[in-house]
Amino acid sequence: MLISCRTVEHTFVEITDDSLYRSHTQSSYLTEQIRDSFQSVKRIQSTVFYTTYLFDYENPPLRSELEGTNFRNSAVDIARDNHSSAGTAVVLAKSVDRVALLTAAHVVTFQDTIWHYSQEYENQRNRPVEAVSVKDNILNYIYGEEEVGAFELIVSDEFRDLALLSTRLGVNSQTDLIPLPVQAGDSEQLVWADQVYALGYPKGYRMVTSGIISETESQRRQGFNIDASFNRGFSGGIVFAIRNDRTALEWVGMMVSAAADIEYLLSPGYVSYDEYDPDLEYVGSMYIRRIPRINYGITNAVSINEIKEFFRENQDVIRRRGFPIRLFPR
Repeated sequence: MLISCRTVEHTFVEITDDSLYRSHTQSSYLTEQIRDSFQSVKRIQSTVFYTTYLFDYENPPLRSELEGTNFRNSAVDIARDNHSSAGTAVVLAKSVDRVALLTAAHVVTFQDTIWHYSQEYENQRNRPVEAVSVKDNILNYIYGEEEVGAFELIVSDEFRDLALLSTRLGVNSQTDLIPLPVQAGDSEQLVWADQVYALGYPKGYRMVTSGIISETESQRRQGFNIDASFNRGFSGGIVFAIRNDRTALEWVGMMVSAAADIEYLLSPGYVSYDEYDPDLEYVGSMYIRRIPRINYGITNAVSINEIKEFFRENQDVIRRRGFPIRLFPR
């Protein structure tokens, strides 16, 4: 009989900082861990394409009349547009020809059909419909240091706001998609005022920021809040905590969103740069636009323990895609 056990080894290093300038981490080793981790933290972008069927504004059809029909037959006009979202993903595992990454679900998931209503009605099927947008296609890209590749969505969990992605490696590829070298920690051990670092691509810029943990009892397992700065593109960014003995960083969560308020603004239609003149009165059509305003310093993160549970629940899907489940945090 062969008996084996899995042990976790911690490497103890002397804390030094011999750089010319003072580091926020006060440790050259921790700074190196952050630098090396960016090999595994990548910028991603998804662009979805919709065909929108516009109906008679004065006599709009009911949703119950449109369901199951060809929208083109009832439309008075057809428009096509696209929407893009950018975020951050972390490389977790590599198989023979594929790489698995984790990100926030809202960055890479879009509705198949969007109903645009003219008025509010209690009975949804009897609501007049102004337009219906139908998803035609979606393009997903991951940006490496020297290459851009496509990725596909393997599985998503909108409740946790987590999504697992996969990208294919080319023959003899020298890809810079390196699995995360930092081990997973235990978010149950996080307490008020613990210090963390977050890595990601806000507005497309590769950045690291720091913050402190705030927690609530209702969020103990699912996630926590950080006072770190958050901007668009940081969704999916990885969160590290520092071990109390300052020997290493540990992965404790993933940034997914920030607190925000919604504002409604009166806005003109499309105005090109060449047409803009601040001294001329605008006489075109006006629209009401819904604008989210980020409340900076209130960032929401999914805990590593919830991420582990996400992997456990989807281990069959992960195996079918050729990734050993042992490569994922447990």
